[in-house]
Amino acid sequence: MPQEVIFIRSDQYSFVKQGIPSMFPVPGFKSDDPKIDPKALFENWEQTRYHQPQDDMEQPGLDFDAAVKYARFVFLCGWTVSQQTERPHWNSGDFFGEHYGKSAR
Repeated sequence: MPQEVIFIRSDQYSFVKQGIPSMFPVPGFKSDDPKIDPKALFENWEQTRYHQPQDDMEQPGLDFDAAVKYARFVFLCGWTVSQQTERPHWNSGDFFGEHYGKSAR
């Protein structure tokens, strides 16, 4: 969803602008249930609930089991990076690395 420019609106982007590589995991729009259209659910939620009073923990459609799996995944990504002896670095040709990395300064 490039039109949403989600990454540059994220908390991670402040680090990237300082030249620090960042991870930005996203859950995506796939479902094991063919009756569920995650993209349509997200678009409806964004239009009707995002930053609205009804954007609370009682709203329909919250999948806490999936949220737990995603939280574990994000934690393990960060934990894995933190256990490496080499510091994170920009991939060759990375747009943000070329604009904000050490070589761009």
